[in-house]
Parts: sequence; C-alpha cells; structure tokens
Amino acid sequence: MTHKKVAASVEFSNESVAAELARQGQGGDPVGAQIFFEEGVAAESLNDTASYVIQAAEESLGRPGSVTLGKVRTSAMSASVSGDPEVIAAIQNSPAVKTVLPNQIDDILPKPQGRKAL
Repeated sequence: MTHKKVAASVEFSNESVAAELARQGQGGDPVGAQIFFEEGVAAESLNDTASYVIQAAEESLGRPGSVTLGKVRTSAMSASVSGDPEVIAAIQNSPAVKTVLPNQIDDILPKPQGRKAL
C-alpha cells in the first residue's frame, strides 16, 4: 500500500507556525510546542533525536540552553518543548521533523455571530 503525502494547510505551514510562536512569545515569554517526527525516526531513539534537533536549532541561532525538552511520546512520535519561540521555529528545519505545532491553537470551530451569551 502506497501512502500519499498530504500537503499541510496554510495555517500550519512552517512560516505560519513560526509567526504564531513569535506572536505567543511577545514580551520574551517562553512558548510551548509539540514536535512531530518523521516516520523514519526509530521510536527507541526518539529521545536522543529530540535532544539533537533542539541542540542543533539552538546552535544555529547562537542560543544554547534556550529550549527545554518535555515529555517524549513514542506512540505519537512526538515531544513537547518549551522556550524561545525562534529556536522552536528553527526546529522545523530538521530533516527528522515532520512538523511543529504550537501548544496553543485558536479554536477551530466557528464562533456564533449575533447571539447573546447565556
């Protein structure tokens, strides 16, 4: 069975994610995000891979120690991180990373218009 690669929606493009992380980190606040890894990354090396991509992104921007690795979930092939929004956005450039998503995402459901709150 062949899997077709699906294009990400515009709101989750690397540029949009970087802009959202920057918006959330205005004023120097740390931000949180989830890193999702490519299928080729072995589950048993996920923790080491996550540490490596964080360190590479920090070094590329000259900001060592600016991102903290949180929980690594092998079942979801993901890891949570917090820290510098620019460094987290730079993590997206790693070939081992499928995508990075901010922890805080605006509600995707339509908001009622012209209705009074109960």
